[in-house]
Amino acid sequence: MFKCILFDCDGVLVSAEWKALFNVYKAIVRECTTLKWEDLFKDVEEFKIWWSSDIEKNRVRLGLKDMKSAWKISYEIYRPSANKLQWVDDFLSIARERYLLGIVTNGQRQILPDLLGDIFSLFSVVIGSEDIKNLKPNPEAVDLALEKLKIKQTEKSQVLLIGDTPADILAGKAAGIKTAAVVWEWGLGKESDFEKEETKPDFFFRTPECFRKALLE
Repeated sequence: MFKCILFDCDGVLVSAEWKALFNVYKAIVRECTTLKWEDLFKDVEEFKIWWSSDIEKNRVRLGLKDMKSAWKISYEIYRPSANKLQWVDDFLSIARERYLLGIVTNGQRQILPDLLGDIFSLFSVVIGSEDIKNLKPNPEAVDLALEKLKIKQTEKSQVLLIGDTPADILAGKAAGIKTAAVVWEWGLGKESDFEKEETKPDFFFRTPECFRKALLE
């Protein structure tokens, strides 16, 4: 059915936690803007309402020139809470024999070897914020990955993008490929985030077991 699987990283291959993301944005506001973070979001619950998976919207709200410098500041805060999910090594080792594998992330590509360890070498293409001008939900990262993988226009229906936020689904749809949303404890997305027609994925994966059964069996 598929010849290629593209993964978002945070919330799909490694854990993503709201508290960690909250602390990251506190640091970004403190170090990169003249704003006070307390005026934007006083706690994690307020931050969940304020934050958008469309990073460009967050950038505009904070008055930042770009988000790339902000990511560098946030890495030391984010890294301790970002743990590779237990199912990932075994799954990718098998999947690599059946599919072309890639990563398209709004984060920095250069930190992924540290996050993913040896399995980083299993990916044929990895696109991060350093490689593109426009972050997801813009399809630029997906389009670049498809170009590098030499995916033809007629083969796009055989490519699946797996993510945990509406931005991932929007990027995949705009690139003309299939999409899947993971809705589980390690990601940021919840089912209600994907109810609108434009953010509705082709598939849902709610557990690693569902993930494995759908793609490996």
